[in-house]
Amino acid sequence: MLAVWTVVSAHHVVAIWLAFVGQIRGITERDPSSFHLYATEWQKAGSVELAIGAEAYIQFLGVVYRIFGSSWLVGNELSVLAFTFATCVLVALCHLVDHRQNMWLIVLLFGCWPTVLLNTAITIREAYESLFLLVSVYYAVQFHFTGKGKYLLLCTVSTALFGFTHKGMLIYSVLLLPMLAYWPLTVSSQRRYRRNRSVHLSVLLLCLLLATSALPVVVSKSSDISGMFLVARLSQGDVTQVVSEYQNDLGGAGGRSDYGPLLDSSNPVVFLATAVQSMVYFWVTPFPWWVRTAKDLFGSMEGMLRLLLIACALITLYRGNTRVRRTQSLLVAIFVSISFVWALGTANYGTAMRHNIPGYGILLVAALPAFSSFLARLDVLKPRGLRYR
Repeated sequence: MLAVWTVVSAHHVVAIWLAFVGQIRGITERDPSSFHLYATEWQKAGSVELAIGAEAYIQFLGVVYRIFGSSWLVGNELSVLAFTFATCVLVALCHLVDHRQNMWLIVLLFGCWPTVLLNTAITIREAYESLFLLVSVYYAVQFHFTGKGKYLLLCTVSTALFGFTHKGMLIYSVLLLPMLAYWPLTVSSQRRYRRNRSVHLSVLLLCLLLATSALPVVVSKSSDISGMFLVARLSQGDVTQVVSEYQNDLGGAGGRSDYGPLLDSSNPVVFLATAVQSMVYFWVTPFPWWVRTAKDLFGSMEGMLRLLLIACALITLYRGNTRVRRTQSLLVAIFVSISFVWALGTANYGTAMRHNIPGYGILLVAALPAFSSFLARLDVLKPRGLRYR
């Protein structure tokens, strides 16, 4: 509880500082200012329309600004509120999957790590993305453990909200929901799936049929839905080519922190190899030999921490008993898959640090048992028995 209050207090301090003292150059001044200004303009004469991604967030801020007035503090505190809920869900998810030892540690790492702190107390979408992803996973695990349909419904709603936060996440959420719904977390769920295999296959085929039937309509109407241009483009051509072009556009600025574009869609083998390379760069860069400034040094340290957490998550998966492995495999699969999607749309390690935030909470939950053991062996924490052994 003390760790949670520390996280919330730190976020309030940052939100108030950025609202009344000033922005931090190169970190909080660009996107937050744009969202705030666009929402302020929308507040004056805008109308609510169906939208996804940035346009949806601008309308959300604009509606709140109409009620409370246009204010940096209001926008920042909304993000703080969302991240506070995300922190509470993180703790609840740790309890649910039985990763309970030293939870205070990952609460502090989750909420007080500088990159997270500076990007979840301002008017951008990372706090909401973290919240909806954690809630989706939490209710999916509840559904598998209890078999109650209401949890699957709540999981579906949260996954849909997660998809609306970003155009790339809208595409990812279509893959995420079946993963959450059909991952065999328990023996009973495995038996249920085997017993009702024909029913599940029928439902999946029906969903695919409906999606295929609806796609032309969505594409034809995409000009009326803000943020749908990416879905329309993907439906009209080669996916690998579209992603490669998108990375080229991102890497075209020639900034010092650009590392891409890396993706090569010339053939499937090269595409897979460069996609893996993109994900490694997304996790780790800037490499230690790239360090030139203090910001680079911090980014490199964050990359090393991320690699350590990934290793701890895999160790927990490898050493865990059957029950732990079932939930651990889902957490690892979600983290890897969302990182893969983000990596395909990222060509700059400054942006990559921010795009790693939505999956960061899932990684921390997955890594907690082995990470706690690692720190205990270094005498950083009091040694405690490992629950996954």
